[in-house]
Amino acid sequence: MEASKLEKGKWYIINNFGVNIPARLLDSPRQGRGWKQSVFMDVKGSVAGFVDEMGGVYVKDIVSLIEN
Repeated sequence: MEASKLEKGKWYIINNFGVNIPARLLDSPRQGRGWKQSVFMDVKGSVAGFVDEMGGVYVKDIVSLIEN
């Protein structure tokens, strides 16, 4: 997914370790005049048997927006 299409506060599906995991974007993907390569997210790893953590996620690992 492109960084320009990401919105702060929305939920996305990320693909880490070959598993689709929901995560909420906590900061803006914009950086000065460009776009960040990694963003800060609240990752709900417990859905896939991992732990829930907040941390950096590469934009290339974000698969799609979760529509509510």
